Amino acid sequence: GRAAEDTRWRLLDAMSDARLPPPRRASYYSQFDEPALLAVIVAAVSGPSSAAAKRCVRNLARSPDLRQGLMPAIPALIDSLDGVAPHEGAAALCNVACLNEAKEKVVASGAVARLLAAVRRGGLVPDAAEDLVACLGVLTGGFKPGIEALFQAVAEEDGSATVESLIDLLRQDESPSLQSVAIDVFGGICAASPRFRGCLVQESSLVREALPELLRSDSAEVRLAALELARLLVESDGFREAFQRAGGVGALQALLERDRQSSAGGFGLMAALQLDDGTGIRGARAPSQRELAQ
Repeated sequence: GRAAEDTRWRLLDAMSDARLPPPRRASYYSQFDEPALLAVIVAAVSGPSSAAAKRCVRNLARSPDLRQGLMPAIPALIDSLDGVAPHEGAAALCNVACLNEAKEKVVASGAVARLLAAVRRGGLVPDAAEDLVACLGVLTGGFKPGIEALFQAVAEEDGSATVESLIDLLRQDESPSLQSVAIDVFGGICAASPRFRGCLVQESSLVREALPELLRSDSAEVRLAALELARLLVESDGFREAFQRAGGVGALQALLERDRQSSAGGFGLMAALQLDDGTGIRGARAPSQRELAQ
C-alpha cells in the first residue's frame, strides 16, 4: 500500500544520506551502484514519491561513481524547478551537475533560466533559497556555457528585477551560509565579465546598499567573502564614489578595528592563517581580512 511505499522511500532516503568520512564513502556508496535501483529512483522523480526520490538523487550524486547513472533524472529535475518546491530539484541537480557531461546537459536544457525564475518568484525559506543559488553557482562558476545562459536569461527577462532578486538574498542576515553562497555566485559572474561588473556597480543596489552591510556582518565568512567581491569590483567605473556614499569606508574601518581587536589575542584571522603546519615552516597564505580591507 501507499504507507508501505512511503516507508521504503523514507528508509532509502535515510540510508543514502549517511555523512561519512572521506575514506569510507566509496565503499559505502558502492552498495547503491545497481542499475536497477538507480533506474527505480530516476523513474520515481516524476511520481508520487518525487520529493523522497529527489532527495535520494541529491544524496547519491555526492558519489562521483553514481552520477552517470543518475543523469536520466535531469529532464524531470529541471521540470520540477517550475513547481512549488523548486529547491528539491535544484539540490539534486547541484550534485549531479558536478559531472561535466551532466553540467553541459543541464545548462543546454535551460536550467539556468528556470533557476533565475524561481529566485524571482521568492517565497522560500533561506535553506531552500540556498539550494537554488548553490545550483546556479555550480552551473555558472568557471563554466562559459552557464555564464552565457545566465546573460541570455537576464536579457530576455526583466534583467534589473532578476539581479535585484539575487541581491535580496544578500540581505538575509539570519542565514550567513546563504549570503556566502550568493556572494560567491556574484563573484564568479563578475570574474567572467567586466561588463557585468560595470552594470552591477552602476545600475544595481549591490554597492550602494548591500555591500557595506555585508562588511558589517557578524559572520567572519560573510565579511571575508564581501571583501573578495569588493576587490573584484573596485576598479569598475563609479565603484569608489558609490561605495563612499553608501558608508563603505566606515564599514571598512569598523572591520579593521574588529580584526585588530581579535588579532591582539593571537586569534584573529590573519594570525590563524599564518600558523605553521607543525613543521616549523610557514607556508603561503591567502590575504587576510585586514589586508583586503586596507
